[in-house]
Amino acid sequence: MAGNHAVSSIVRPHVPTIQRVHLGNDGHPDASQRAVINAAGFIADTHVMSRAFAEVWNRFWADPANSGMPQPTLARYQQAVRDRWINIMDTSVRPQIRSELGVSPAVTPSWFPQGTWISAATIARGPDALVNILLHESLHGAGVPEGVGGLAVFESAMQLLTTQAGFPIDQGGATVRAEVRRTGSTAVRIVGSVEISRQPTEPPLLHLATAHDGSIIDNKPLPGSVGTHPIDMIVHLHRHTRYALRVREGAGMMGSTMITTP
Repeated sequence: MAGNHAVSSIVRPHVPTIQRVHLGNDGHPDASQRAVINAAGFIADTHVMSRAFAEVWNRFWADPANSGMPQPTLARYQQAVRDRWINIMDTSVRPQIRSELGVSPAVTPSWFPQGTWISAATIARGPDALVNILLHESLHGAGVPEGVGGLAVFESAMQLLTTQAGFPIDQGGATVRAEVRRTGSTAVRIVGSVEISRQPTEPPLLHLATAHDGSIIDNKPLPGSVGTHPIDMIVHLHRHTRYALRVREGAGMMGSTMITTP
């Protein structure tokens, strides 16, 4: 979500970049956090430059239901994604930023629209969930205002866009664990478990999607009860390719993990 916190100065980070998404220096990410940001930044960066994303973008803005939102150009949005500075909310030196912990998974302040502060808990959800945050917050960075008060409809519309682009919001409630074993020249067996920690609001589905654009390859129903449920599926996938295994719940998801085929 966007924020309106004012500070007297902005410190530009001086650390290596991730594609065009950058690591900031306000709240230093550890090695595991850097790995997640790295993966999500690469996916978001390449996805928004694709023809498939441009088609999603054009369809979204052609819908009269979205005509009330300020519409940035695709080029401006792409730049907002690729020039994003990522900082850690939990360890920020700015009290105004830390005050958002537990309120919002991310903050893009109006005084620094190129920067986004993300909670450690959100990063811990993994790269697939973080791509949604990067795509969403970059809309604020491109000029779409925060959806508060009478503008609350903007937030749901922006989540619709990120979902249509292949990356639904992670609402929590499930942990996915999986490993991949090759059983033939193209066939792989995916085994693991889904731990559901809250009652789903809609019947959950296990989706296998491409990691780079979220296209659904396979799906199967999951038990709609709290508990641990096994995963055991055989699918035909490319070698040495990353995929996302997601627990979908309506328009959003409850959790996901990334897998790489041998």
